[in-house]
Amino acid sequence: MEARNEELKKIVREGVEEHAQVKTLLSELSELKGTDKVFKAKLQVLMENVEHHVEEEENEMFPLVEDELGEEERVDLAERIEREKARVGGEKPAGRGSTGKKKR
Repeated sequence: MEARNEELKKIVREGVEEHAQVKTLLSELSELKGTDKVFKAKLQVLMENVEHHVEEEENEMFPLVEDELGEEERVDLAERIEREKARVGGEKPAGRGSTGKKKR
């Protein structure tokens, strides 16, 4: 159990740093024009960082957290995430018990 907690803490620390890097890149990109030579390179790095971060969360962090939380806590957390996504992206939040996945 302690090893799992340490692994989760390590992943969270890395995630916080990755979030900071993304914010920095977004800020730098906002200062550039799409025609600037460095814009495309920074955008590529941003996309790679976000893809890596999402993959790490889904494959490493979320399974560790899922094992630690009860069903009600997981549902509550999912709802909070959906509300935040809606707040940031302007989308309507999913209803109670939703997996947060979009229907195709």
